[in-house]
Amino acid sequence: VHKETKETLCFVTPFNKLAQALRKSSKNKSITLDKLLGTRPNCETKISPYDVSEFKRITFDEIGLHGPNRLKTIARYMEKHKDIKFAATMDQDQLPPIEQLNNISDKRDVKKYHMECINQMFPNQLILKTPERVKTEKDRQIIYDLKKAIFSSTPMNDIIKKFGFNTISNISQLKTKRNICYFNFRAN
Repeated sequence: VHKETKETLCFVTPFNKLAQALRKSSKNKSITLDKLLGTRPNCETKISPYDVSEFKRITFDEIGLHGPNRLKTIARYMEKHKDIKFAATMDQDQLPPIEQLNNISDKRDVKKYHMECINQMFPNQLILKTPERVKTEKDRQIIYDLKKAIFSSTPMNDIIKKFGFNTISNISQLKTKRNICYFNFRAN
């Protein structure tokens, strides 16, 4: 069995804050897609692509945040680096791609098209369905039910009442340590 060291893995993320968090939590190299490709958003100056010669594996974290144009660029990059094993992570129920799909009018078709692009790039997939952050089956069932309610047409106020959430309108009212926040910086 060939054992790879952590140093041979690099995470590639859509934005720098996530790259920093992964570097800290996983102890692996983590960079943004722009750094990997040598691109600078909204800038004419080009920089050199990142030297990936030390890596045997590259994982694109949150691949679902990239729209079709960026996915096409990633696919071309993968074709140029056949000696590297590529993987990707994503949560289908999280945010839509940063890059908008303007040529598709029906939102269901947008999501379907987006997934078709990703499926072509990564045909072998492992789908995890058990929320590992909660430890008991009772808590997992609450998470499943909460997710189902959020993605249904149930009004948010009804969901808040049903699941016993307390709400605040100002951060100074915060009295607890386990909270659900709209923004990650609030959670921190």
